[in-house]
Amino acid sequence: MRNAPRLAVPRQPVSARRHKAATLAAILPWLLAGLILALSLWRLVGLDHLLVWHDEVFTLIRVLGQTALEVNQRLFSATLLSPAQVLAFQQGSANTWTATLTALMRHPEHPPLYYLLARALMALPLDPVIAMRGVSAGFGMLLPLAAFWLMQEVFGAGKGERAWLRPLVWPAPWLAALLVAASPLHLLYAQEGRQYALWTLLVVVASATLMRALRTRQQLAWIGYAAALSLALYTHLLSLLLIPLHAFYGLLASTRETGWKIDWKAGWKWGWRQARQPLVQRFALAVGVALLLFSPWLVLMVVAADQVNQFTSWMQRPITLEQILLAWRDHLTRVFIDIRTMTTGSGVPTWTALMLLPVALALGHYLYRAPRPAAWFLPLLALVFIGVVLGPDLLLGGSRSLHPRYALPSLLALQLMLAWSLGQALTGASTLWRAGAGIALASLLGAGLWSFTVIHHAETWWNKNFSAGNRAVAQRINQAPAPLVLVSPSSVGTGELLSLAYHLAPQVRIWGELQTGDGADTGTGASRLLPDGFASYFALTPSTNLKTAVQPLGLKPLPGHWQWFQALPSSAMPGETRNLTPEQGSRSQE
Repeated sequence: MRNAPRLAVPRQPVSARRHKAATLAAILPWLLAGLILALSLWRLVGLDHLLVWHDEVFTLIRVLGQTALEVNQRLFSATLLSPAQVLAFQQGSANTWTATLTALMRHPEHPPLYYLLARALMALPLDPVIAMRGVSAGFGMLLPLAAFWLMQEVFGAGKGERAWLRPLVWPAPWLAALLVAASPLHLLYAQEGRQYALWTLLVVVASATLMRALRTRQQLAWIGYAAALSLALYTHLLSLLLIPLHAFYGLLASTRETGWKIDWKAGWKWGWRQARQPLVQRFALAVGVALLLFSPWLVLMVVAADQVNQFTSWMQRPITLEQILLAWRDHLTRVFIDIRTMTTGSGVPTWTALMLLPVALALGHYLYRAPRPAAWFLPLLALVFIGVVLGPDLLLGGSRSLHPRYALPSLLALQLMLAWSLGQALTGASTLWRAGAGIALASLLGAGLWSFTVIHHAETWWNKNFSAGNRAVAQRINQAPAPLVLVSPSSVGTGELLSLAYHLAPQVRIWGELQTGDGADTGTGASRLLPDGFASYFALTPSTNLKTAVQPLGLKPLPGHWQWFQALPSSAMPGETRNLTPEQGSRSQE
């Protein structure tokens, strides 16, 4: 037995192992593409399940060709209205294109491209909310593809033809598209009736076309860049930041590529002057064309500068440093995982923020190892848009940091840097790093799918801002005996009332305090009477006169809602009449 021959373990031929590796390399792109497509299509699922909030209300008002003045004159007329009558401003047929454009021009702080596209979709037999959110969802579906393209343009050059078909050799574009497709933050903005999904897409497309123009020097690429930049400008004013960002990166890239020389007799001479001059001319021409196309809206903004300042004054509301830091912690975490519903609080669970530690490690690896000059673009993109939000809040005071929508390009840039680091680790020689990167990628995808599921089954979410609790308020009103909703004129009151009306029962009645000025009042100044026949009163943004009239009924703030009050008439008889003098409402808009 001691000398018994050992059984030989058959080894797989080298050719068979190579065949399996080749098969995996051929199948993997299709698997990744299928997963990215499935996650992208999720943007179209349940477009109507999250409540319509304040900003979406005003989006619909403008898209349908109405003005806030017209809506306020009918809402705040001291007459009883049903929820259906209030929702007529959201569910009626659209006015003419001229009316829509006129309504948009009254709010020049919002360029019109997204709104006009939503107006075009209103021609289809769709619910207005579905049509409005469908525009965002459609562009949100394209964002992973745009991220793939940007990564390919930034890092794919020089890697051979059809580099995207070799994911084991160069997986960064695939991983970038996968992380963006699985991001709950991008899902939320792709299902919101606002311009931010389109804006993020156009920022990425404009950057990718610039990279292609710098690399190929083709005239068609520069034309594409001018068109993409112009569309981005017509979507969001912060797109103006792309111009200095792209100019600075082009300067860095050309300097790194061609180098410089010193002539001690003639002084400093740049060896890349001849190569730089055509580049500068083409970039300046493309930017000039984009600005020329955008100039009509720029002129409108200059003419209506007072309105722009009025409509954006809310950004100057100061918040504490702790609130700023917690907000940015939440923004960075929600890019990857977002599982906290409104019933458990608006912030992120503390343990989910631990995910930022390996993310920070990956970003450090990117900054240290990524090839130059390509490595500079993504950090510049992140810093510019984070700086324009965080900088004013820290230096001048303000609450911009509470809203991640203004920093979406920065947050996407962080995802792309993370994708590059994961790609390097997955294709590296170290088994430990490959295993760690695989676990990290699986965790990120699992967190994204978990977040998608939780969001899909929720009725409201944190991105609905102060409107997030309106469904719960509506349920409370619907359950109250003989309820009456009292509203005073203000932009907040208009948006919140229309948001609430989606969830009010038919028996609820709404009474808007009479608004004076702008032809809304008869000018008599006579005192008005609250309607009788009601046992429960709920007040939304009540004026001083309205508070005084309802106070004998026991008016108290509704817990958890700064804009809502409830009257509990313990001593008053149901239906008791109260005097009310009309008050001039606030004319500030969303």
